[in-house]
Amino acid sequence: MRRARGSRSRSLADPGRSARGLRTGCGAEKAIELRDLSREGLAKAFENLKSVDTGGLRKALSYGATCQEKVGVTGSTIWKIDTTQPIALATVADVDSKLAKDYKYCP
Repeated sequence: MRRARGSRSRSLADPGRSARGLRTGCGAEKAIELRDLSREGLAKAFENLKSVDTGGLRKALSYGATCQEKVGVTGSTIWKIDTTQPIALATVADVDSKLAKDYKYCP
């Protein structure tokens, strides 16, 4: 099968991908490893992801079976282009939401 002109294959670890894409890809890879691509298998795969390295795009994301194991995003990063950096981006500032950090996700 021919690929579209200009397209290229990208690894899940390629920092050019979005954090959401990395998360989804890691979940799918785990489901394949567990040999279960059903809805339940994908859910179980995410429960087994304890840390997802986003390649510097965000802090590591964590998933799990319990609320306490899940670590979501509570802020954002402001970037600037810097071709001397490994992902061609440099952090200008990390902006954390106090409201999100203080929110009680787990009962």
